[in-house]
Amino acid sequence: MNFNVATVVGIYKAIKYNLPVVKRNFTLTGDGIKLPQNFRVRVGTPVTELIDLCGGYTDPDVDKVFIMGGPMMGASLVRDDAIVTKTCTSVIILNHMPQREEPCVRCASCVYSCPVGLQPVAIMNAYKAGDVDAIKGLNAKRCIECGLCSYSCTSKIPVTEFMRKAKRMIK
Repeated sequence: MNFNVATVVGIYKAIKYNLPVVKRNFTLTGDGIKLPQNFRVRVGTPVTELIDLCGGYTDPDVDKVFIMGGPMMGASLVRDDAIVTKTCTSVIILNHMPQREEPCVRCASCVYSCPVGLQPVAIMNAYKAGDVDAIKGLNAKRCIECGLCSYSCTSKIPVTEFMRKAKRMIK
């Protein structure tokens, strides 16, 4: 089993001193804030306070994209009202840049990049058709939502979002 340094330190303090994790190293970054920074904050600190410490947003009139966690495995947030948790290490704030989605050209880059060996475009098409049996047959539940299919898509299709929706459909 592999642990990162913060986990090892947390385990050490829990065993040696009977202390819970109460502070966290936290990064706030992206082109949507004025001064990206690293912080040492208490668990439960509102992200909005950290945004204020960074000087606020670069352009308040432009919609923002919030990603809690890393750029590949992070989860999208709808608003900035999140808090720092024991497991969260960062929030990426980006200025929303609308991209024109093109039709799928069947290049299979999403299939080649999938670490689980799924067929993301087939799952996406089954979702669009509302075919629950096809989604189950394509093993959509195995998707780890790493984001590589969307990242590698030459047509700028948000394939990962369709994978999430397909997984919710079969629940």
